Amino acid sequence: MKPYRIVVVVVAVAVLLCGCLGIGTTLLSGVSGWFTPHRPTPPVDGQYAVDLVYGFVVGLSLDHVDDAYAELCADTKRRYSPAAFASYVAGHPKVARIENDRAFQPPDTVTATLVFSDHTSQRHTFRIVVEDEQEYHVCGDPY
Repeated sequence: MKPYRIVVVVVAVAVLLCGCLGIGTTLLSGVSGWFTPHRPTPPVDGQYAVDLVYGFVVGLSLDHVDDAYAELCADTKRRYSPAAFASYVAGHPKVARIENDRAFQPPDTVTATLVFSDHTSQRHTFRIVVEDEQEYHVCGDPY
Protein backbone atom coordinates (compact mmCIF):
# COMPACT_ATOMS: atom_id res chain seq x y z
CA MET A 1 0.00 0.00 0.00
CA LYS A 2 1.22 3.45 -0.84
CA PRO A 3 1.90 5.93 2.04
CA TYR A 4 -0.84 8.38 1.06
CA ARG A 5 -3.42 5.54 1.02
CA ILE A 6 -2.34 4.57 4.51
CA VAL A 7 -2.82 8.17 5.62
CA VAL A 8 -6.26 8.29 3.96
CA VAL A 9 -7.31 5.01 5.61
CA VAL A 10 -6.06 6.15 9.04
CA VAL A 11 -7.85 9.49 8.70
CA ALA A 12 -11.05 7.77 7.53
CA VAL A 13 -10.97 5.35 10.46
CA ALA A 14 -10.30 8.22 12.89
CA VAL A 15 -13.21 10.24 11.49
CA LEU A 16 -15.47 7.19 11.64
CA LEU A 17 -14.51 6.47 15.25
CA CYS A 18 -15.02 10.12 16.27
CA GLY A 19 -18.42 10.14 14.57
CA CYS A 20 -19.47 6.94 16.34
CA LEU A 21 -18.20 8.29 19.64
CA GLY A 22 -20.18 11.51 19.16
CA ILE A 23 -23.38 9.69 18.23
CA GLY A 24 -22.95 7.25 21.12
CA THR A 25 -22.37 10.06 23.60
CA THR A 26 -25.43 11.91 22.32
CA LEU A 27 -27.60 8.81 22.61
CA LEU A 28 -26.34 8.02 26.10
CA SER A 29 -26.89 11.57 27.33
CA GLY A 30 -30.45 11.45 25.96
CA VAL A 31 -31.16 8.13 27.67
CA SER A 32 -29.65 9.29 30.96
CA GLY A 33 -32.05 12.26 30.88
CA TRP A 34 -34.95 9.84 31.22
CA PHE A 35 -33.69 8.74 34.60
CA THR A 36 -33.00 12.22 35.99
CA PRO A 37 -35.84 13.08 38.42
CA HIS A 38 -35.41 16.87 38.28
CA ARG A 39 -33.78 19.18 35.82
CA PRO A 40 -31.28 21.58 37.33
CA THR A 41 -32.81 24.96 37.99
CA PRO A 42 -31.21 28.22 37.00
CA PRO A 43 -29.78 30.40 39.71
CA VAL A 44 -32.04 33.08 41.12
CA ASP A 45 -31.61 36.45 39.44
CA GLY A 46 -31.17 39.03 42.22
CA GLN A 47 -33.01 41.92 40.54
CA TYR A 48 -35.88 39.71 39.49
CA ALA A 49 -36.13 38.45 43.08
CA VAL A 50 -36.37 42.04 44.37
CA ASP A 51 -39.06 42.85 41.80
CA LEU A 52 -40.98 39.71 42.76
CA VAL A 53 -40.92 40.62 46.46
CA TYR A 54 -42.03 44.18 45.75
CA GLY A 55 -44.95 42.89 43.67
CA PHE A 56 -45.82 40.34 46.34
CA VAL A 57 -45.85 42.92 49.16
CA VAL A 58 -47.75 45.49 47.09
CA GLY A 59 -50.33 42.79 46.32
CA LEU A 60 -50.73 42.14 50.04
CA SER A 61 -51.08 45.85 50.79
CA LEU A 62 -53.79 46.23 48.12
CA ASP A 63 -55.72 43.18 49.42
CA HIS A 64 -54.86 41.14 46.34
CA VAL A 65 -54.33 38.14 48.57
CA ASP A 66 -55.21 35.61 45.85
CA ASP A 67 -52.52 37.06 43.59
CA ALA A 68 -50.00 37.02 46.44
CA TYR A 69 -50.95 33.42 47.25
CA ALA A 70 -50.24 32.48 43.61
CA GLU A 71 -46.67 33.79 44.06
CA LEU A 72 -45.98 31.42 46.98
CA CYS A 73 -43.77 28.37 46.60
CA ALA A 74 -45.18 24.85 46.84
CA ASP A 75 -43.82 24.29 50.37
CA THR A 76 -45.58 27.38 51.72
CA LYS A 77 -48.80 26.50 49.88
CA ARG A 78 -48.74 23.11 51.63
CA ARG A 79 -48.61 24.96 54.97
CA TYR A 80 -51.39 27.43 54.12
CA SER A 81 -54.63 26.87 52.29
CA PRO A 82 -55.82 29.99 50.43
CA ALA A 83 -58.29 30.70 53.26
CA ALA A 84 -55.66 30.20 55.98
CA PHE A 85 -53.25 32.48 54.11
CA ALA A 86 -55.92 35.18 53.75
CA SER A 87 -56.65 34.90 57.49
CA TYR A 88 -52.94 35.17 58.31
CA VAL A 89 -52.60 38.29 56.15
CA ALA A 90 -55.78 39.84 57.63
CA GLY A 91 -54.26 39.45 61.11
CA HIS A 92 -51.46 41.88 60.28
CA PRO A 93 -51.53 45.63 59.61
CA LYS A 94 -51.28 46.73 55.98
CA VAL A 95 -47.84 47.39 54.56
CA ALA A 96 -47.56 51.09 53.75
CA ARG A 97 -44.01 50.97 52.39
CA ILE A 98 -41.24 48.50 51.68
CA GLU A 99 -37.58 49.47 51.93
CA ASN A 100 -35.05 47.14 50.34
CA ASP A 101 -31.87 46.49 52.32
CA ARG A 102 -29.20 47.43 49.77
CA ALA A 103 -26.45 45.61 51.62
CA PHE A 104 -25.00 42.44 50.13
CA GLN A 105 -27.40 39.57 50.29
CA PRO A 106 -27.49 36.18 48.60
CA PRO A 107 -29.38 36.26 45.29
CA ASP A 108 -32.03 33.84 46.57
CA THR A 109 -33.12 36.12 49.41
CA VAL A 110 -34.45 39.65 49.63
CA THR A 111 -34.16 41.40 52.99
CA ALA A 112 -36.43 44.41 53.35
CA THR A 113 -37.97 46.59 56.02
CA LEU A 114 -41.75 46.49 55.96
CA VAL A 115 -43.26 49.73 57.24
CA PHE A 116 -46.86 49.14 58.29
CA SER A 117 -49.85 51.50 58.25
CA ASP A 118 -49.71 51.75 62.06
CA HIS A 119 -46.14 53.19 61.69
CA THR A 120 -44.44 50.11 63.10
CA SER A 121 -41.79 48.40 61.03
CA GLN A 122 -40.28 44.97 60.74
CA ARG A 123 -37.21 43.72 58.95
CA HIS A 124 -38.04 40.56 57.02
CA THR A 125 -36.08 38.21 54.78
CA PHE A 126 -37.97 36.70 51.87
CA ARG A 127 -36.58 33.48 50.42
CA ILE A 128 -36.95 33.05 46.67
CA VAL A 129 -36.99 29.64 45.00
CA VAL A 130 -37.16 28.54 41.38
CA GLU A 131 -39.81 25.93 40.63
CA ASP A 132 -41.11 24.44 37.41
CA GLU A 133 -37.79 25.14 35.70
CA GLN A 134 -38.18 28.94 35.38
CA GLU A 135 -40.89 30.10 37.80
CA TYR A 136 -39.75 32.23 40.72
CA HIS A 137 -41.77 32.02 43.97
CA VAL A 138 -41.72 33.55 47.45
CA CYS A 139 -41.18 30.93 50.14
CA GLY A 140 -42.08 31.31 53.82
CA ASP A 141 -44.28 33.61 55.84
CA PRO A 142 -44.98 37.06 54.35
CA TYR A 143 -44.41 38.83 57.68
